Amino acid sequence: MTAAKLDERDTLDDFVVAWTGDTLCAEFTAWEIVGHGEDGSLMFIREGADDSGDTVDRAEDGEIYMRGSIKWDACSHVFIGDPSGGYLHLCGRSKWLAHIKLLAHLWNRAGQLLNTENALDEFLPIQVDHDPENDAELAALDREG
Repeated sequence: MTAAKLDERDTLDDFVVAWTGDTLCAEFTAWEIVGHGEDGSLMFIREGADDSGDTVDRAEDGEIYMRGSIKWDACSHVFIGDPSGGYLHLCGRSKWLAHIKLLAHLWNRAGQLLNTENALDEFLPIQVDHDPENDAELAALDREG
């Protein structure tokens, strides 16, 4: 199998994901989008920030949400937060849903980027069923709960 270099970037609703490595082992880094600047730019919590109000507009200067790699044979390594961390704070249903959607995206996108012709697992897509019409009602429940 030959491996082509990867240099891809995906912007999701809640995350930015950078892909590097090659088509045999795709490496990813994900940063959580925490808001938007006045000019519409995406905002991220600054790496090493003491509070969530300390933001930057470049993902690479932000706190890493998740990083890892997925190989052609469907084996993967996933690390949460910074290299010494491993802690993840999910506040409410919407954050759980965003996290689940990120995991599904990573798997599905790796299946598109990798040379999977000899893969042990067929990289079948992961579908996250989601009804956006329930969001307002569920967000209200999150606030009440």
